[in-house]
Amino acid sequence: MASTRELLIHILRDRMNASVDETTGDFSLGPDGLDLESLSITELVMHCEDALSVRIPESEYQQVPRLTIQGLADYLDLRVHEKA
Repeated sequence: MASTRELLIHILRDRMNASVDETTGDFSLGPDGLDLESLSITELVMHCEDALSVRIPESEYQQVPRLTIQGLADYLDLRVHEKA
């Protein structure tokens, strides 16, 4: 099974056509990095929710652009473990 970080990179690269590779885990998802707009953040979160069978409250979406890919992977891992 792929790690959550690998899943995020796959979603960003293959489903959202973002320019990412395996080494971009330290890039911010927001303006200082990949520069994803709010609609893209929502799309990313929805793909992650579906893939990991978790739900992220919409009130927390605004924090996602401040995270790095690794930071979002860590957050999603926490949500998955909370669900278990």
